[in-house]
Amino acid sequence: MTEPGPFTEHDLADEVGKGEAVIDAGESFHQGRLGSGAELDQAGVWYALASGALASGIGYVIWYTVLPHLKTSTAATLQLSVPVIAALGGILFLGEPVTLRLILASTTILGGIALVVLTR
Repeated sequence: MTEPGPFTEHDLADEVGKGEAVIDAGESFHQGRLGSGAELDQAGVWYALASGALASGIGYVIWYTVLPHLKTSTAATLQLSVPVIAALGGILFLGEPVTLRLILASTTILGGIALVVLTR
């Protein structure tokens, strides 16, 4: 394993640029300006935050209920299925299209997980 190199001026500029982008996005959000011309209203923001907290809360409850029954290596590997689960949620709840790219990516991810879990 090699040691990381020194933090350079270029690295610092990248990090500062990222911070500025986040601040700009936050200011636009706070002022109700969105790139698509959409407007923010307080109720919509609260509904989005509440639904996100509820969904995350349910996910954490399920995960931490199952976690004690899994080996550490199995649990770590199963975490890699999160993108597939999110894609399925998009298909079921948002009407996202099922594309060949999605099918191939999901198959690759789940196949890799199966190789790790089933060979132990």
